[in-house]
Amino acid sequence: PTLVNLALTSRRLYRIVIDMVYARYDSHFCEPYIFLRTMISNSQLAEFVHDVNITFGLWARREGRRYLPSARDKKAIKEGMRALGTSDWKEWATKCNEDRSNDEALQIAILLHTPNITSLSTLDVVKDRSRHRAWFDLISKAAAGTLSRQTHRFEHLRAIRVDSRTSSLSDLAPLFRLQSLRKLQLREVHEYGMGECIR
Repeated sequence: PTLVNLALTSRRLYRIVIDMVYARYDSHFCEPYIFLRTMISNSQLAEFVHDVNITFGLWARREGRRYLPSARDKKAIKEGMRALGTSDWKEWATKCNEDRSNDEALQIAILLHTPNITSLSTLDVVKDRSRHRAWFDLISKAAAGTLSRQTHRFEHLRAIRVDSRTSSLSDLAPLFRLQSLRKLQLREVHEYGMGECIR
């Protein structure tokens, strides 16, 4: 808040400070619903986001009261998802607005609304091997251009770090569709038939 207040004192400071404030999204420190609403409401701010750090699963965020969205918030999220033009936008909007027990839908929506991401780091603390990691397919489909014309294709995403004991190399295969990818860092990823995990 102090930095934002400082930014309001002059146009030059605004550009410098806002660029710094929104350069990185970390799901542990940011309330995902509020961040997504901000990205949808102000696409110029969404363009500043370059680094994304997401923790999936229990204890993904620091403790604190969860944000309770207003009717206006829900409408903004719904309109933002509709603007993406994907065939399942209604389903994603409903998940973001109604299912407050799991932040995964919000994290994926944030990825869809931040077109200039250069690095993505994920930590998956969920121990369920059967759970499908939707963000793998999201990046694959976006990179292939099969989502919609309105969605970006992660053209700037050059580095991905995956820290997950429940993912295998075959799970990660869709990420290799991303032509901009230059660095893939894997930690604790298992491959079936191998005695040890990849670190």
